[in-house]
Amino acid sequence: MRSRYFKLGGIALLISVSSFLFIAFQNNTEDLRRDLLLKVISFAISNGHYNPGEINDDFSEKAFALYIERMDFGKRFLLQEDIEKLSKYKKELDNAMNDVNFEFFDLSVSILDKRTIESEAYCKEILSHPFDFTANDKVEIDAKKLDFAKDKNELKGRWN
Repeated sequence: MRSRYFKLGGIALLISVSSFLFIAFQNNTEDLRRDLLLKVISFAISNGHYNPGEINDDFSEKAFALYIERMDFGKRFLLQEDIEKLSKYKKELDNAMNDVNFEFFDLSVSILDKRTIESEAYCKEILSHPFDFTANDKVEIDAKKLDFAKDKNELKGRWN
């Protein structure tokens, strides 16, 4: 029990120090802040759980799957080609944490930003015409039953 409080105290201290450093270095480069943030996250994952487990390729695959699921939980933004592009990092997230490499994160944010802008255009176009309430359309709202859209036309159809 005492060991657990010691770990929690250590994490609290690390978060406090990192917060101070984050604020202190706000005028410095973005890379320094990102490096510090990744080190805090890595420490918290490694030491912050009662039974932390190893940060390895299995961890990477689980983290990747959870990240993709939460990034586009309704499968309304990403295309299958986006998932394929990001999948090359599936077993590399553990290495990226150790190497302080943000390539996967930057790529995923870039893709999501692009797809968000495209989906806004779909919505504007769809809303510029009156709805046809006589059509016999069906919508699948359970994302687990859907694959990611094969192309932009299929994705636009989901928004419609």
